[in-house]
This record gives sequence, C-alpha cells and structure tokens, in this order.
Amino acid sequence: MEHSRTYTIGNVKVGFNYSGTTGLGGCWGINWTEKDNGYFTFTFDVPVAGVRIYGVDWDRSSSITQNIAVSVNDNPYNLQASNLSSYSYGNSCNQGSRTAQGSISGGNFINGSGTLTITQPRITTLKIQNSGNGNWGFAVEILPLFVTANTPCTGSALNLTSDFAGLTSGASYNWTGPNGFTSSLKNPSIGNATEVNSGVYTVTASNGSVTASQTKNVYVNPIPSVNVINNQILCNGSSVNAVNFSSPVNKGIMCGNVNEGDILNLTAPPGSIFNDILFASYGNPVGSCGNFVLGTCNSPNSTTVVSNAALGKNSFNLAATNNNFGDPCNGMAKSLKIQLGYDIPVTYSWTNNNTLIGLAASGTGNILSFIATNTTNTPITATITVTPKYTNGGSSCQGTSKTFTITVNPTPKITTQPISKSICSGESATFTAVANNASTYQWQVNTGSGFIDISDAAQYSGATTNTLTIKVSTLLNDYKYRLLASGSCGPAAISNTATITVPTISGTVIVNNVSCNGESDGSINLTPSGGTSPYTFNWNGAANTEDRTNLPQGTYNVTITDSKGCIGTVSATITEPNIVDSPTGDAIQSFNAGNDLNALLVTGQNVKWYATAVNASNHVNELPLSTIIINDTTYYATQTSGSCESPTSLAVKAYNPLLSLNDTIKPDLALRLYPNPAKDMLYLNSEIEIDKIVIFDINGRILLEKTLNGDHKINIQALAKNVYFIKIFTQNKGEEKTIKFIKD
Repeated sequence: MEHSRTYTIGNVKVGFNYSGTTGLGGCWGINWTEKDNGYFTFTFDVPVAGVRIYGVDWDRSSSITQNIAVSVNDNPYNLQASNLSSYSYGNSCNQGSRTAQGSISGGNFINGSGTLTITQPRITTLKIQNSGNGNWGFAVEILPLFVTANTPCTGSALNLTSDFAGLTSGASYNWTGPNGFTSSLKNPSIGNATEVNSGVYTVTASNGSVTASQTKNVYVNPIPSVNVINNQILCNGSSVNAVNFSSPVNKGIMCGNVNEGDILNLTAPPGSIFNDILFASYGNPVGSCGNFVLGTCNSPNSTTVVSNAALGKNSFNLAATNNNFGDPCNGMAKSLKIQLGYDIPVTYSWTNNNTLIGLAASGTGNILSFIATNTTNTPITATITVTPKYTNGGSSCQGTSKTFTITVNPTPKITTQPISKSICSGESATFTAVANNASTYQWQVNTGSGFIDISDAAQYSGATTNTLTIKVSTLLNDYKYRLLASGSCGPAAISNTATITVPTISGTVIVNNVSCNGESDGSINLTPSGGTSPYTFNWNGAANTEDRTNLPQGTYNVTITDSKGCIGTVSATITEPNIVDSPTGDAIQSFNAGNDLNALLVTGQNVKWYATAVNASNHVNELPLSTIIINDTTYYATQTSGSCESPTSLAVKAYNPLLSLNDTIKPDLALRLYPNPAKDMLYLNSEIEIDKIVIFDINGRILLEKTLNGDHKINIQALAKNVYFIKIFTQNKGEEKTIKFIKD
C-alpha cells in the first residue's frame, strides 16, 4: 500500500510518500521502513543544505537484518563512515532500549541504530529504502541553510542573503561566486551589478557542530533596448505598415566555474532556455565572466560537450571530469569555465500622443497594420514612444524608450459645393467648388449616360480649374456637373452634383376668332409657362398685357420675359369667316298691287330688307317683311349666315308696268316687236341689247319673266288668247319700254 502526506518544518513544506503495509506512526511516534524494500520518499519545496536521519533496529534480533539505502535528488548516495555517528533509543512500549550500533557497508547502512548526516547543497528529494528482512525505525531532521538573492537590473545592487537554521549569531559564512567573488558576510551585496555577476553562488555556513553548503542560481537582468523604427508618412485611408519591435539586447548571460571532479549546475530564468555558448573550456582557462580566455590547456571538445548538455534547456548538470571531456593536460589539475547566453522575453509597451491617425492611445507588443485616418484639412503627426521591458524574478528592467512618428496627410476634401442654377439660353453660367489639399481639377458632365470628362471646347471653359464656365443653350437643359479634385493623396474628392436648368419660356393660348368677316371682336387668352414668374409681355410693341381683346383677324406674336430675364415667344392666329355675299335675285321684279316685301324673290339665308344701300351696309333700319311694296321703288336685300350679315346688298327694283307705263328708252333708238298679234313666238328687233323681258296680264300679274342673254325670240305658246303687256329692259340701266300685244 502507499501512503502520502505533507507537513511543514519551519518554512519548508515537506511531502512524503510511503510504500509498504505499515510504517506510519508507531508507538514511539516515529516512522519505520518495512522490510523487503519498503521505502519513504521525502520532497522539500525549498532546497535544504542537509538532513540527519536518526534510525534504530526495531526488531532487535540477530536473525533479522536491515539494509538501508539512501538516494538524494533521485541519485543514489554513497554513504561513508564519515556520515555515521552513534544513536540509541530508550525503552518504550515494553520492548526495551535499542542501543546496538550499525555500520556502513557498500555505501549502505547495515543492521542496528545510528545517525546518518548528509550535507549537500540544494537537496530537494530524499529516499530511504530497506532491502533487509527486518524493520528499521527512523526520524528525519532538516538542516535548513536557506539562500536567497534578488534579481536586479543591470546597474543595480545584487543582494545575497543566507539563514542557517535561523541563527543570528554563532555561525560563520563563506561565500563564493562568479568572477572570483568571495565574502564572509552573512548577507553580502554587489553594487552596480552587471550580467557577468550572474551565475551560481555558494555559501558554506557552520555553527560549530554542523557545516552545510547551499547554492543559488543568481540572475542579473540585462537592460533591453529596442530597434530604431523608421518614420512613416502616409495618406488618409492608406494602410500603415505593421511596426515590429525587436531588441538588439535580447540575451542574458550566465557563467559557471567548477574545478575538476565537481558538478556544474546552471539554471536559466523561468521561461528561458540556454541558446548560445559564448565560452566553454575544460582545462586551465583564466579570466572572469565576460572575459574568459583559453589557457595553455583546453579540451577541444569543450564546446561540443557543453552544447549537448545545455542548449535548448532551462537547467542542466555537467560533471567536470575527464570522462566527459578527456584529459587535455596530462594529469594537471583542471577546471571548467563556461559562459552561456539565454533568451530573454522582452515586452514592448507604446503610447501614441495623437489618436486622430486611427491608432489607439497605448498598447503592448507590435503595432499591427491599420488604416490611417485624417479627417482634417492639414497633416496630422503622431509621436509613438515605445519602451522595452524585461521581467524576471520579480524585477522589471526597463530600457531606454525610443520614438518615431506617423504622419497622415489629408486627402482632398470639397469644402464648398457647386450650386445648381437656372440660366437663360444664350447667357453664361459658372459652377465653382472649393477643395482643400487639391492640386488638380477636372469637371465632368452627365448628359444622361454617365459622367465624362469635360475639355475646354465649344461651350465650356475652365474645365481643369475649380470654376467651370458654360455658354448656355437649351441643349444643356438638365445636364449635371461635378468636380473631381485630386492631390498628392488619393482618392480624388468628388463634389456634389449641380444641375443646370435652361428654362423654356412658352405659353398656351385660347383664341376667340373674329365672329364676322371684317369685325374686330377677336381675343387671345395667354397662359405663360416655364421660367420663373412674374412675366412681362410685348405684343410686337402694340401692347404689354398678358391677354388681348378687340382684335381683327391676323397673326399676333408675343415675347414673354420671366423674372430672370429668360425670353420665349408665342404666336397666335385669329381667323375670320368668309364674307357673307349678298343674296341673289333679279334686279327688277314685278309685283301685284298690295304685295309686301315677301313678293320679292331673292336667294339667300335669313334675308333682310332695307330702304337704302347705306342702311343695308350698316345693317340699320331693317324693313319689316310686311312692308307694302311701292311701285318703281328699289329695295336692298342682305342675307345672314350664322350671326354674320352680308356687308353688301342686292338692289331689287319693284316694278308693275300696269301701275307705271312710262317708257324710258330713248325715242331715237329703234325697238320693234313682231308679229303682233302672235300665236307661238314673238320677236324683238332692237338696236340695243335687250337684258330681260316681263309679260303681264291686264291685271298686272306677272306671267313670264325671262333674261334673254342676247336671244331676241320669246315663246308664248303657253299663254292663253288674250291681251298682254311685255316690258322690255335694256342693258342700259334705267332704259325700259312697255308694249301691248295680242295672243291669238
């Protein structure tokens, strides 16, 4: 069975493990090792300088043996007679005293009681095993020689302390260490220590009865440094190169020096490993740490042996023996001197005095790549201070800080945007944009298919400046413009879009045409559109009102000007109906006595009668149709189409030959009607042209009215036998003659 337990002696925590069926406690309150290879293993959390083992023969029988083997730090310890002194145990548990003393044989303790004293620096484990057939009781006493040391930074004091079983007096001390260091002080100090003071220090203490030695790996931390970092100058939005810090001084130094036959124990700081052999010589090297020099005798494989033992390890043990190195000095006394390098994990902390560049105010480790920012109009410079630090053994050693700068130049930025404009065709327009950090400019236009660069041609000038001038035409209406401003840092800044509006001044008209030919009652109702009100109007200098009234037929043009001076023209045409002709009919018409105007026959619409041509022309004093016709009177007829009355009239003379037989044909002009009487045909023989004839009966009724058109014969077959009158009208106005004839 196995048993485990821990307890504390002073400030040393002791752990042990027992393998066997018994062995813990006992009636004397001690431990014993069981026969047949039962064993105890002790561990110490603080290295001790020695142990005393008080043991007794538990069985007290000559036939029972004890064979006690001891191991220190997992290595068999070869007991010598010098390790043994007497010890006895009094009566207890009615078993009598145990006074028989044992002896040393073959490096083991054999049969009996005795005290075993072992002194050795840095004991951390102890194993006691019994291979005999009897039990052996024992107790263990620690010889606590404690050694401590601070871990200073280079340039500070190295302080060594020792404590021999808590004694403050009556003890002597002897210190040795690297570079020939010696001291008899209990707590010596080395001022202004450097890395060459690192290494193994040994103190030997004695209180008169016990002498013990203890060793301590001591470290003097190097002061780290940091590499030089180049300044960076970038543009806003660019990627800042990662900044990787390194330390040219990133190696610690530790030296060791032992004489032939001794064991060199070196341990690098926690977390570090030995990675470089700076010096190694087994022979008769001379000098001190940091200044070792080969002597006249040197083993050629010194570096190889040390490399195999130390490199890649945090700690190692190496015996300075001819077995390891050979004998380069033909029996001379030799020593082993080495100087090793170990890696030191340097940490870096940094601060940034201007976070506007996009970097945090502080951090540790390398600075990763980041996007530089500058939203201002001027360059921004940040100063980064980096400090190297190495921490070991509770000491943080800070190196000299270094600084570098990161300057971020701003990208172009539009500070004043172009403004959309409404400009009259034919005028000039300008778009202006202001950009900071820009050195080149390019205006672009979008005519509907995307933005393209403008050049100084046609209607554009200033295409590569911050002000674009445009000769405006209606073709440019709704074109969009923007400015690209570029500088040493990209990308180019792009302005807002500005639109040019070219107003089209126009209007719609409602035309009221002239009602009747020749009238002036037409009108134009104009509604302007486009541009910006209010508007002004110019009707070819004739009027400046928006609308027109009392207009005759014709085409009217108006120039419309809006409040910004943009001009447009509108045309409107007023028409009039065709002239209403006078009605048609015979100029001389017969009637019967008592007839009214309805007896006069004319062709036309809505015929009106007037007494005079002037009244007819002016359309005044219209005669009622019930007006009784006066013989040999001329009446004037007009016709009306819609609301329009003919401006001219038809003159109709009402004539009844029975009511007036006056001849007006000149007597010297011959006019003869024959035959008379006549049966079928009448013939006219005249020196003048006959216009028409009218035949009346004796009551004045018109029986036949005919225009002759040069014909001189008249068909009277349809007339009954009777007496008739024929009235002859010549083509000379006012000449007429009435002749009586008989129809057979």
